[in-house]
Amino acid sequence: MSNLWLVRGARQLITLRGPSEARRGPALSELGIIQDGAVLIRDGLIVSVGPSRRVENLREAREAEVIEAAGRVVTPGLVDCHTQFFPGPGLRSPTGFLVHPPSRASALNWNAVLRSSSRRRILWEYRRWLHELLRHGTTTAEAKSGWGLDEAAALKLLRIFAHLQGGPADVIATYSLPACSPRYGRDDPVHAEELLNRLLPLLVRRRLARLLEVCVDSGGYAVEPLRQCTTRAAELGLRLKIHAAPSAQQEAVRLALDLEARSVNALTRIALGDIARLAASPVIVTLVPALCLTGQDPGAGAVRELIRAGAAIALGTGYGISPPHSLAAAMALACLHWRMEPAEALTAATINAAYALDVARRLGSLEPGKQADLVIFDVRDYREIACHLGVNLVSTVLKRGVLVYHRGEILWNED
Repeated sequence: MSNLWLVRGARQLITLRGPSEARRGPALSELGIIQDGAVLIRDGLIVSVGPSRRVENLREAREAEVIEAAGRVVTPGLVDCHTQFFPGPGLRSPTGFLVHPPSRASALNWNAVLRSSSRRRILWEYRRWLHELLRHGTTTAEAKSGWGLDEAAALKLLRIFAHLQGGPADVIATYSLPACSPRYGRDDPVHAEELLNRLLPLLVRRRLARLLEVCVDSGGYAVEPLRQCTTRAAELGLRLKIHAAPSAQQEAVRLALDLEARSVNALTRIALGDIARLAASPVIVTLVPALCLTGQDPGAGAVRELIRAGAAIALGTGYGISPPHSLAAAMALACLHWRMEPAEALTAATINAAYALDVARRLGSLEPGKQADLVIFDVRDYREIACHLGVNLVSTVLKRGVLVYHRGEILWNED
């Protein structure tokens, strides 16, 4: 297989070149477009980005295998920074849900389901999910260990995520902190001690997780023990995410700001004062556009105000709590229901989503030295990507400089 590739002739090459930080305000619309652009790739990394005529004249480009973008749009690989996926049809919970249980009441049954399911079966389900993501242009996705799972079940999932590394899509593992009740840090000091001194170091030592997530519900939290936990996680290299349950939106925002979280996710209601505080903070607001289909979303006014105020916005599918697994569909919903501009939505689903997962140093934009994750869309203008629902416009996907998808076929050998 060639280690040199030249993608050329892109009518619009969307580079997302810019400052080394999440994009805010007007910067959300700055896509770094190159007309008739090309990308030269060596050993899975981007060597050069620029006008086709200049890149084609490079010495290495003359030896490269060519992929013709042929007047289409080339973007960075899409990054799904918020999913709730849990293995599917063959692993139904006793309540019939295809995702992790909707409440902690069924946690014991769900643990039993996961324990009784073979590693091979769960791995097959995740591979099938990742292949669907690739077909729709997502080259990197978050995967969670799941709420309500005991340690053995959570570690089983995280080990499966680790096995997926090096496959046709990047999986960014998130450990869901088992702190979903007021008990944590109040009358369960033994558990807190175990978490700080054994489990978190184990996750890092075995490279089982990159992110730590706390789900904030209406039960309330003892902030200081959580601060100790997140401080310890940061020392080990784990970054914090806050997931906002519908019953505790403002509490989730306050906790994210107080603990300097990487992101706060799935907000459905945003107070005016919180908008100003989020805009003044490094916290990335990860929104799930498909929640607008259920009426549980912040609404166009709040989203536009977040952007106007200068908050960093990212988009995720929320697949598992929302129907679509296509980020292009999420972008379309964000534009239709929240009045986001197509450029803003594309930025939120690439470079800002990469920042939300703490992988922007290597993903999310097309720049020399970054990983060569590219999507060729069969459109003549990037704005068309956010104009369609139920239509897959992805023609070709490259992951780490390897052609992994082209017109309906996954080009990857799992053996």
